[in-house]
Amino acid sequence: MTKMIVRGPLAVLSSILPTTTTRTSRLYASQASPSIPPQVSSAHRVYLIRHGEVIPPGGIHGVFYGAQDVELSPLGKMEAVAAGGFMADILSSNDNSNVRVFSSPLRRARYGAKKVVESICAPPEVEIIDGFKELDRGKWCGMTKEQIGEQDFENFHAAETEDIAKTVTPEGGER
Repeated sequence: MTKMIVRGPLAVLSSILPTTTTRTSRLYASQASPSIPPQVSSAHRVYLIRHGEVIPPGGIHGVFYGAQDVELSPLGKMEAVAAGGFMADILSSNDNSNVRVFSSPLRRARYGAKKVVESICAPPEVEIIDGFKELDRGKWCGMTKEQIGEQDFENFHAAETEDIAKTVTPEGGER
């Protein structure tokens, strides 16, 4: 049985998509599917797919939006369709009746999950899991790194590398 987790449609494609948006018409069509090793019959396979490009709050790239429910950009919608085609190619020789698709409740992820389901002819329900939502950045949502301030930003990430006592959580945000 194959299992798939979808959290929007980009991570699997990141290694095959062009890095610039000027070649969007060739998002998937000109790319060859990667070789996927055969799966042992008793094993499960999990595919993690991230959402595509979004329209950031205020239309400013580089702002933090975290758990805000922002829309996909036109490019992000094309990336969702490309992810669906990519997964259809990978799963084309499988019985997709046992495939399960999970998504964050955020629109950007649900859109991508729906496009993957449509492409692979999987059972139509996308299972929504609240815990798949992005980290809530609290008052930092809609702000750039410069607006947040270098010191607070560095302290926010200190738990990964330094003393946790030094960390900062934005007001209203998650730890």
